[in-house]
Amino acid sequence: MELSEDEPPGSLFKYRSIPKTPDEQERLRKLIVEGALYHAKQEQLNDPFDCIPVWVHDAGKNVLRDWADQQVTERGFAKHKRSEERDKLLNRASQPGYWDRLWRKMVQNFGVFSASAAWDVALMWAHYADNFRGICVELALKQNYQNTSNIHHLPIKVTYSRNRVGLSVRAMLKRQQQGEVSLQQAAQAFASKSSDWDYEAEWRLIRSFRNDLDGRTTHFGAHVVRSVILGPLITPEDEELIRGWVEGVDEAVRARVRKSRLHETEYRVVVDE
Repeated sequence: MELSEDEPPGSLFKYRSIPKTPDEQERLRKLIVEGALYHAKQEQLNDPFDCIPVWVHDAGKNVLRDWADQQVTERGFAKHKRSEERDKLLNRASQPGYWDRLWRKMVQNFGVFSASAAWDVALMWAHYADNFRGICVELALKQNYQNTSNIHHLPIKVTYSRNRVGLSVRAMLKRQQQGEVSLQQAAQAFASKSSDWDYEAEWRLIRSFRNDLDGRTTHFGAHVVRSVILGPLITPEDEELIRGWVEGVDEAVRARVRKSRLHETEYRVVVDE
């Protein structure tokens, strides 16, 4: 699967409920007032198929042997033990599920920030914004990426399909031998979902993290937060909380707060400009 080359839209939208725990509430506050985007781990995502590819077993014996030789050398085995350890590794690599387990370990270093191209999707308000009681944060990310080709910095459009994405064992091993973890391959898996999810119109920002010390967060600044749309059923207390956060931001970069409502005759959410 090739990654979509579509340009990101001018705005992306993050649907959120209003958390009740202090840690989660602080994460939401930082999104609104600092443009701090949290990148979830694979196991935190709500789809068990997410980011888990089907492996195409196209690596020949020579490729596997070269990879195994490199692995045992990097692990510091003495020369007289390397042949034995290489054969053990090749045997493990031939067992069912080996590449899947290796992949899951590799993608622990990656995180994904998910957003939608649309703010008015009823299912999104229901699923991700506490049954219309939450908010939708409008993010103007495009200008941050216009002069870069670095995949670390580019929102990627999710492609929807009935079939899971297939990744090449040979290509993965070649990249490992070159001393790099393939973000391109990771992005292919992270940007492919079942067509059952296509109503989300999702874009993803994918990053690799060396550790969790930075909170798995990318800090863009308050200027990327263009508006905060209050859900049509938001409580007065939560509305006051959100408005208070926004009021604390410097006026030069302060987001607009917009109140949404349920349309009188159609199944949709609208905002009175």
